[in-house]
Amino acid sequence: MTVLRDISFLWSMMHIVLLFLMFFEPRFAWRITVTVSFLGMGLMLCLNALAVLWLESGSVMSVAFFTCTLPSLLMFFLLSRYRDGRLFFLFCLTDTTCFWLLQLSNFLDRLAGGGYVVLFFSRLLLFPAVELLLWRYLRRPYRELQGKLNRGWWLFAAVGAVYYLLIMC
Repeated sequence: MTVLRDISFLWSMMHIVLLFLMFFEPRFAWRITVTVSFLGMGLMLCLNALAVLWLESGSVMSVAFFTCTLPSLLMFFLLSRYRDGRLFFLFCLTDTTCFWLLQLSNFLDRLAGGGYVVLFFSRLLLFPAVELLLWRYLRRPYRELQGKLNRGWWLFAAVGAVYYLLIMC
């Protein structure tokens, strides 16, 4: 049943990129941005999957901040129109949101006995449901605010980064 866990992990990683791109203001055309985003995340996933094969699973998770988080932050920094606190706040916000969705699905799976079936189906449903809600109710106001508010983002980013680092490290 670990195949369900692995598929749900790939599904989750794809949706982390989607969630970020929903609120993101790109520097380049959308086609370029989406292509680079998914190719970059795909490469990071492949490299981390190879690291799991070579190392123990637990040791890979302890360096995931350096093998996934920082490279994806750099990639989105290069793709972003806003290279200030707006980008860092959005990065921390979307990553933290996805982290909690992952934790919720893990918790539900453990309650059900830990066979990864609940994990798989909860992630299959949770990510699109949250994306739909965010798209419908928060995307437009957030993007308007992002375009109009030019100052103060570093304070939001600092709060988000502290919280992000506390739960990720």
